[in-house]
Amino acid sequence: MVSRKPLLTSFLCLVLILGAFALIRLNKRDPERIRHNLALLGRMVSKSAKETPKPFLAKIREAKILLDKSCQIIVDEEAISGTYNPQQVAALVERFQGQILEARLSFYDIKISFPEKHEAIIHCTARLKGATQSNERFDEFRELKIQANKIKGKWRFTRFQTIEALEK
Repeated sequence: MVSRKPLLTSFLCLVLILGAFALIRLNKRDPERIRHNLALLGRMVSKSAKETPKPFLAKIREAKILLDKSCQIIVDEEAISGTYNPQQVAALVERFQGQILEARLSFYDIKISFPEKHEAIIHCTARLKGATQSNERFDEFRELKIQANKIKGKWRFTRFQTIEALEK
């Protein structure tokens, strides 16, 4: 007759190994999710001359997915710096897109650290390239420090801070 003790021990070891594997896998997903959210943010701000503009309500929906209820923006332009809710950020994006023909926001050199369990600090370079309504070209780089918090299992951006404007 087979003893149940080795069978139970083997089962518990298997459960522990699977649990450790799942924990490692979930921790690897967090940086991927944050990078994905940065890409979504870039698409939300970007505007193509060929595409029809997204409706304002779609921008609000996107902002609610990406941003916390209160998101702090600290940039060189004092008129933009402040604390906003997702609807207000969507309005800023709408206003920006009304002043340009086309623009593309992309993020590079992304470094993510996790100082606490549900908090992430992202250091990256943001590039905003495009043309204004008067057909003036712009190509700007900013070094950013972004804070994100995991709220109800979803990563939301809570703070954007310009560290410095970079020269080409």
